[in-house]
Amino acid sequence: MHGRNMPEQLIKEAKEQMTAFLRIFHDITLKNPDAAAIVDMEGRRTTSYKELDAISGRIASYLLKLGIAKENAVVINCGRGMELIAARLGIIKAGAAWVCVEDMLGKERIEY
Repeated sequence: MHGRNMPEQLIKEAKEQMTAFLRIFHDITLKNPDAAAIVDMEGRRTTSYKELDAISGRIASYLLKLGIAKENAVVINCGRGMELIAARLGIIKAGAAWVCVEDMLGKERIEY
C-alpha cells in the first residue's frame, strides 16, 4: 500500500469488516433472538439481540431518511450503555461511520 492507494485500501478493508460484522450479528440474532446481547454493569438492565436489532434498525432507518449513509460520519454524544451500542450499530447499518464525543471535552470542542 503506497501513496494514494493506502486510504482506498483501508476503506475497502473497513467496509469488508463491517459487512462481516453485520452478517455475524444478523446470524446470532436469528439463532438466539432472546439471548442477552447487552447487560449493564449492575446486571439490572438486559437487552436481547432481537431488541438491539430492532432499536439499531430504527436508528439506521432514521439516518437513511435524513440522507445519511455511506461516506458520512455521525457524532454520538451519550453515556455508555445500551443506547451507545445501539447507536453505533444503527450507524454501521446505515453505512456511515461514527465519532464519539464526551462531555468532558467541553462545549466548545464538542460544537466544533
